[in-house]
Amino acid sequence: MCCADKDGVKAATGTLLRLLDLCQFLIERSYDGTLSDGLMNNMGISPALLARLQTAGKKI
Repeated sequence: MCCADKDGVKAATGTLLRLLDLCQFLIERSYDGTLSDGLMNNMGISPALLARLQTAGKKI
């Protein structure tokens, strides 16, 4: 495949990758909210406990 405008291809690729990153961010944010609501409402987990569980494996 040969493209005459390599700079245009690079710009378009960068734009597409940023758009995909945004989509992934929105999906993850929605998933986290749904998971959090389900755990708190259905299992009786408090918001403070949920926050501690989400950060338990992270190093400070």
